[in-house]
Amino acid sequence: MERRYYTIPEAAEQAECTIGDIHHYIQTGQIEAALYSTQRQFFVVMLDQTTGSNIGVGTVYYQGLILPHQGWIRAILENNKIVLSVTASPLELSNLTHYSQDNPFRDNCLPDNIKNWNPERFDMRNQSLMLCPLPRQARTTISAIGDLIDKTLFQFDEYKDKKEAKEFRKDLDGIRYVFNYEKNGNFALNDLRLTKEMLFCLNSDNKLNTENSPNHLDKLPWCDSKQSPSRIDEVLERLVIDHGLKATGQIWKVLINDVANESFVYDRNEAIDQIDDLSLEWLTRSGESKQMKYKTFTNKISDIRGFYITNNLF
Repeated sequence: MERRYYTIPEAAEQAECTIGDIHHYIQTGQIEAALYSTQRQFFVVMLDQTTGSNIGVGTVYYQGLILPHQGWIRAILENNKIVLSVTASPLELSNLTHYSQDNPFRDNCLPDNIKNWNPERFDMRNQSLMLCPLPRQARTTISAIGDLIDKTLFQFDEYKDKKEAKEFRKDLDGIRYVFNYEKNGNFALNDLRLTKEMLFCLNSDNKLNTENSPNHLDKLPWCDSKQSPSRIDEVLERLVIDHGLKATGQIWKVLINDVANESFVYDRNEAIDQIDDLSLEWLTRSGESKQMKYKTFTNKISDIRGFYITNNLF
C-alpha cells in the first residue's frame, strides 16, 4: 500500500539523495514540506473573501499533516523548531474531530490574527478551511490595573477623577488578555514531512520538477512573456481569479490584508516585501527589488480582467 507521506530521512532514502539535499530543495522553494501534528487543538478559520481577514468559526482536534506558509518551514530548518501562530491548511480532513462552535476564550476575546467569531459562516461544502493552533489565554498586568480602578470607583463614589478613570478603564478592555501559542504551536525539525506528490518531484538526478507545485505557475493565459511569469504576475493572477469582478480598490485592500495578516493566500511565495496605500515593493526570483505603484496595479488588473471577460474565462 502506498504511503501518503514520508519523514525527511525516509524521503532521502527513497530519492537516493542526502537529507542536506532535501533541505536545500525546500529552502530554495523547489519543493514544499508539510508538518506532522500530533493530536492537538486548533481554531477552524475561514478567510473573508471581501476583506482578506480571518474569521474564527470553531475549534477542532486534529492529528495529521498541515501545510503552513513555507517561510515557517524554512524557519524550522534554520532554528530546528518554531512556535506556529498562523493558519495552515489541513491535508487530512477526515482527521478533524470534536468540532465546537463555541469561542473558547473569556470575554469572547480573540488573538490578533483572527478578526471576529462567526461560526454561521462555516460550510465545508463550498469553502476551504484553515487551522490555527489554539493559544492559551492569560490576563495582562494592565488588566489588573483596570480592576484596581474599578474597585476605587466602587469604594469612593465622589472620586474627583472618576470620569477620566472610567475612560481609561474603557481603553483597557481590548488589552485584558495575551495569547501564548507554546502548548499547541510547537513544531520541531523531526516533524517535517514530504507528501507522496513532493517525493514524486524528486527525479533520478536529484533535481526537482517544480511544475506540480501549487505555489508556482508556469503559464498564465493573459501573459505573452516567453519566459515564466514573474512572481508578481502570479499574485495578480490569483487575485483576479477570486476577486476580478470587484473594484480595483477592494482588490488592493485584499492584497494589503493578505500580506499584513501573513495569510499568504495570494502572495504564496512571499514575493511582496512591503505594501501600503500608494505602492508595493516586490522581489524577483533573483532577489532584485522592484516597485509597483497603485496606478500600475490598477492598469494591470484592468488588463487581466479584460482578457478573462473577453475570453469567457470568468
